[in-house]
Amino acid sequence: MPAFRVAKVHPKGQVVIPKDIRDDFSLEPGDKVEVRTTDEGVVLLPLNKKATMTEALRGAFKGPYSLDELERIYTGRYGKP
Repeated sequence: MPAFRVAKVHPKGQVVIPKDIRDDFSLEPGDKVEVRTTDEGVVLLPLNKKATMTEALRGAFKGPYSLDELERIYTGRYGKP
């Protein structure tokens, strides 16, 4: 299902995700997407509408581990969440 589209960055930094891609991923107004940077550029990843426990708690605790590190630790101890 790879797709290539061109989108314009608006003055406030907003980018419109093309309708066919929104439909493919069932994205609706108000849904959250994760914005990641890679060596190749910027990637938008739709977040599961049913937030994982770690997503629900994101930012609630301060500590030495990132969310990705905590998920790896949890998965290593308890198996796939």
